[in-house]
Amino acid sequence: MTQAGSFTRLNRSVLAVAVMVGVLAGVCGPLAFGVNAWRTEEARLGYRTELAARRVAEYAYLQGDVWRYAEHRVAGFVDYYRLDEHQAVFDSGGRLVAEAGDPIDGPALRVESPIVVRGETIGTVRAAIDPTPLLLRVGLIGLLGLTAGAAVFVCAYLVPRRAIRRAVAEHEAVQRSLREQIRQTRDALQLAREATAAKSAFLAMMSHEIRTPMNAVIGLSSALLDTRLDPEQRHLADTIASSGNDLLRLLNDILDFSKLDAGKLQLEAVPFSPAVVAAKVVGIVEARAQEKGLVLRIQVDPDLPEQVVGDPARLKQVLLNLVDNAVKFTQAGTVELAIRCTGRTEAAATLEFRVRDTGIGIAPDQIGRLFGEFAQADSSINRQFGGTGLGLAISKRIVEQMRGALGVESALGAGSTFTATVTLPLPAAAGSALPRAEETAVAPADPVLPARPLAVLLAEDNPTNQLVFSKLLQGVPSRLTVAANGRDAVALARSRAFDIVFMDMRMPEMDGLEATRAIRALGGAWSGVPIVALTANAFAEDVAACRAAGMTDFIAKPLRKAALLERLALVAPGTTAGAAAAPAERHDTAAA
Repeated sequence: MTQAGSFTRLNRSVLAVAVMVGVLAGVCGPLAFGVNAWRTEEARLGYRTELAARRVAEYAYLQGDVWRYAEHRVAGFVDYYRLDEHQAVFDSGGRLVAEAGDPIDGPALRVESPIVVRGETIGTVRAAIDPTPLLLRVGLIGLLGLTAGAAVFVCAYLVPRRAIRRAVAEHEAVQRSLREQIRQTRDALQLAREATAAKSAFLAMMSHEIRTPMNAVIGLSSALLDTRLDPEQRHLADTIASSGNDLLRLLNDILDFSKLDAGKLQLEAVPFSPAVVAAKVVGIVEARAQEKGLVLRIQVDPDLPEQVVGDPARLKQVLLNLVDNAVKFTQAGTVELAIRCTGRTEAAATLEFRVRDTGIGIAPDQIGRLFGEFAQADSSINRQFGGTGLGLAISKRIVEQMRGALGVESALGAGSTFTATVTLPLPAAAGSALPRAEETAVAPADPVLPARPLAVLLAEDNPTNQLVFSKLLQGVPSRLTVAANGRDAVALARSRAFDIVFMDMRMPEMDGLEATRAIRALGGAWSGVPIVALTANAFAEDVAACRAAGMTDFIAKPLRKAALLERLALVAPGTTAGAAAAPAERHDTAAA
């Protein structure tokens, strides 16, 4: 065989292979492209349909069965993912809920995707597209395949198609991961909301349940101290009263910490005198300091503003905690509260409250734990002096909510210095419409007893609380009538006049809020008669509910005689005609 013959035979073989490849490229290539293009278009259409179904499922998850009747909303969901196809949403019964795009008559490429909520199929999203443009493209590619060959076909279609498939797969994996993260986040938020609601409900219930017996302990011990007692009996009664007050402070600390932790503590913005607030704090702690032989003094900067705008009650709480702790942990020497103005502009003033003592001090390695919740600098301190360790944590959060800072400098055995710095607006900058705080004197004046017997209505279902109220009212010219529930209180209001009403919030048959609204609805003199809420609930929302119902004031249990006398002193003699004609009995208690 010659070389020429071999070349010819090889040439013929190559030619045959080339012809076969050309035929395959011209027939099988376009055919494969057509089938693949159809499936690709079907996959893309299915992908958009699945997105629309998932969006409708999310909406149905949030709205429940309402989604079946939200035609425009559902149509907007499917239209958002639609290109040129017709999409329709059907419920599980086959009823058309919504559609987007023009319906297609005749042959069409059709897909559908189920709408699944909580594992249950509640409907389907069906899509249809006209295949004519797709067939035209397949024909064009077929012509190109006949002329360009298998190599062009492979390079122009198969390689990009694999890249697209890979990108779509990666995209779908990312979408699945994001959806899972969103679901987990939504579940976590729901659990957090439920936990917060449960904690608030628990604290409200516990506050009510604890304050009810505390009302008896504190109220009756106070009434007992007003009677003739021998020294031993007075000591025991003083111990009961002191323990009740300690328990009340503990309860208030826990409630304050809960409010701060939940971000529900609201600060007032009223004008007040910082010097008066400090003087009141010193006046409260002074007796205890004298019992221990301590020198308690106050220093006020002459440049201190006469008034600033803020929350005097919360500032007083912080200073009282700091000064009370200084007295508690100081066995001999002095405790000093110094106030000075460290900066001032036309709009605000920066105040520094410094509490210095000569007490036991704090070791440097323990200072970092000092402001933690339920923590003491040393566990032995808790055993020796008592306390929960909440006071400083609460004080620090209150000061920080005032946009200030609370710090400490101390050395073991050399005393401590706590410094609270706050920047508060001045009244002129805050506006003249703000109400004035009642911080106008170092010690409030003793309430003036009424000149004539007052007609007092008490709506209270608890017999112990009725007893406490009547005992605290002893010595006050009054005629007390007791209603066992709100319904009886309304009936008494219809039958006679009263100077003042004390209304418990929680009662059987009709609660205090409903009873107050019913009494106010009587009109006439009842439009202006003071109605004071008596409740063991100590949250801000309770105060708002009382105001909204028409109550004029609010007293949180346990009830104290000073608070009761303050409310009675505000009632002017001759408020109601019926009360003016009342007999001069000190008490006329009747369970209505």
